[in-house]
Amino acid sequence: ARSSSSDKFDAHRLWTSGSLFLPVWGHMLNSDVREMIDLLESQVNNGGFNQFFFNSSGESAEPVLASLKIIGAMATHGIMQRAIGKFPGGVVPTNHASRQSVLASIDPEAELFSSEDNDFYRYDDDLLRLFCEYESRG
Repeated sequence: ARSSSSDKFDAHRLWTSGSLFLPVWGHMLNSDVREMIDLLESQVNNGGFNQFFFNSSGESAEPVLASLKIIGAMATHGIMQRAIGKFPGGVVPTNHASRQSVLASIDPEAELFSSEDNDFYRYDDDLLRLFCEYESRG
């Protein structure tokens, strides 16, 4: 799904085309990793994982997961994996309407991800520091 704004970053398109990643979780551009981390933080801090998955950001679940692993944010990576695992088959639909429909059926009260939300808010990983360390390694 292409964004209506042609200059807006479209992680899902890049993810599925293979141009964002090298095979087997290779390197991402630093700016792409940072964008994925920022996307996760802004959505989860504003409305939890339910909001992250409900909004268009949910199509980027896999690139976000990869970005967390790339920078070494393993606590947050584990939280994200648990959240993704709550979807049928452990797969987050990339289609917005499909994802919203699944969320409505698995999380009608928007409470399914409360444990992951609370764990995320503890900030066991200093995401900014980890990103800066990753970036400095070049």
